[in-house]
Amino acid sequence: MSENPDVIVLKEGRVARLRLNRPDRRNAIAWTMVSNLIEIVQDFERDKSIEAVVLEGTGEHFCAGGDIRKYIELVETPEAFI
Repeated sequence: MSENPDVIVLKEGRVARLRLNRPDRRNAIAWTMVSNLIEIVQDFERDKSIEAVVLEGTGEHFCAGGDIRKYIELVETPEAFI
């Protein structure tokens, strides 16, 4: 599992908590977070001790959706998709 400060993983017994950690952007999801979240969930699928996953946001907002500014950067640099 790669380190990404934008996604915090907490394990509490059989429950894993995924915390979106971009409160300054209302926890909007950047492309790097998507790939990191996929990797984390795949790790949870292999970990038989995890029975539930809670997705939450840091601060006052859960998630504002996709971070359009970050996705625009990808369009301006198409090689980022590779």
